[in-house]
Amino acid sequence: FQESIRQARDRGARFQPGEHELDYAIERGFAAELVRDAARFGLRHTRLTAITSQPRLALLANNVANALDPLLGENHVHRIATQDDTRSVRSSGYTLIVSRSPSRPPLPDATPALAELGVDAQLAVRAAAQRWVDEPIAYPLPVARAPEDAQWQSARRFAREGGLLEPTWRSIGDSIQPIAAALPA
Repeated sequence: FQESIRQARDRGARFQPGEHELDYAIERGFAAELVRDAARFGLRHTRLTAITSQPRLALLANNVANALDPLLGENHVHRIATQDDTRSVRSSGYTLIVSRSPSRPPLPDATPALAELGVDAQLAVRAAAQRWVDEPIAYPLPVARAPEDAQWQSARRFAREGGLLEPTWRSIGDSIQPIAAALPA
């Protein structure tokens, strides 16, 4: 927010926030002087934050949770497809491994069930985070198995009531898809 104001002052505003946007900035906890500067100089960028799925980055970071997704559970297998072949990586993920450190309190016994976390619970996390994120959180929900129709109708209703976009889902068993462009040699 501060950088968008600075760029608007230095390079010109692309967006002049109205009373609603300024009230929202105050609600989000931005300092009063920043909100005053936004009213005076405008903003260079209207969208400041976004959350989206980055499965390759999550895997590169030692199989951490992807965006707002739940942890996948113990000994999860990722199939990584490249243009030339497919390989598998098996890991419980960095978060679970580190949580077992003797210097940390143990996680609840329900940890393996995180891969089974329902779509309503995932949507509740997204709805709670959405008010602090400028772009709609719209990437597919990871599910262990295809949702039944009644469950999916409930999820769609929950998403509408929570101010989220129409949800979509993906199987957590799906491979990480090939990178579209070839990497430089």
